[in-house]
Amino acid sequence: MTGRSFMVGVTSAALFVPILLLAMTAGRLADRFDRRRLVIATQVVAMIATGVLAVLAGTDQATATAVIVVAAIVGVQYAVSIPTMGALLPALVPRDRLGEAVGLNSVTYNLARVVGPVVATAAIAGLGFGWVFGINSISFVALIVALALLRFDAPPRATHAGGPVREAMAVAWRDRRLRLMLVSVAAVSIAADPVVTLSPAFAEDVFGRADADAGLIVAAFGIGAIACALLFVRLFRAPSEARLRRALSTMVAGTRPLAALVDGAVADWAGPRVAVLVVLIPLLAVALLAMGRFAKTRSR
Repeated sequence: MTGRSFMVGVTSAALFVPILLLAMTAGRLADRFDRRRLVIATQVVAMIATGVLAVLAGTDQATATAVIVVAAIVGVQYAVSIPTMGALLPALVPRDRLGEAVGLNSVTYNLARVVGPVVATAAIAGLGFGWVFGINSISFVALIVALALLRFDAPPRATHAGGPVREAMAVAWRDRRLRLMLVSVAAVSIAADPVVTLSPAFAEDVFGRADADAGLIVAAFGIGAIACALLFVRLFRAPSEARLRRALSTMVAGTRPLAALVDGAVADWAGPRVAVLVVLIPLLAVALLAMGRFAKTRSR
């Protein structure tokens, strides 16, 4: 609607800012309330929000503001559903298979990143945006029904709210190894953002295709992620609950708002190719830092 990559970045930021601000705190809800009902509630919210957008798009009433507001609402439900879904895993699989379940869960997530964009690309071309948003809204029904039919032993509820998020982050930051891990995850997240934010610009301006073909770029990203996850399934078979960390997915998503705004603005100013190179700088810096630390460890 605007022809500006920066506005795509604003929409992406609206989706991920709630995750940055709320996810770690919202994760406590999973310890205090019924996790299945909590996830169902988030899916209902997402279904309603995307359904409204489907009506607006189908009646040619959609505006950039409406898209950004819906993205923010979906972001709020993400902030609650992501840690809650993660907290459901221990109740669904035996403890000794938990690590493997975490790895396979990432496969299903990225499989959706392949199938969804490909279907969307074809549907946009054949049906239009209104129908595509409608199909997306209806798709939430599948998870709602699955969760409603699911039966498992509910884990005991937490008797206290836990320590402050700020305190937990401070402890992690004082540990040099954890600090490097957090910075590394943030850098990877920043470098991956152009796959979503700049895919329309690459499809249209670089490759000369329809902007709806941006879905094919996102799908390619999902294919690579699936291949990598399958290779690392054995690594995740270690029976360690430490691999299941809600905070990790929140660092992953926490840097996306800033990255989306930066690469969107740079793409409008200097082109999408330059924007990709700019957001790769933090990843390069972290890689060089990690190589230096690994070299020191080997020498000792």
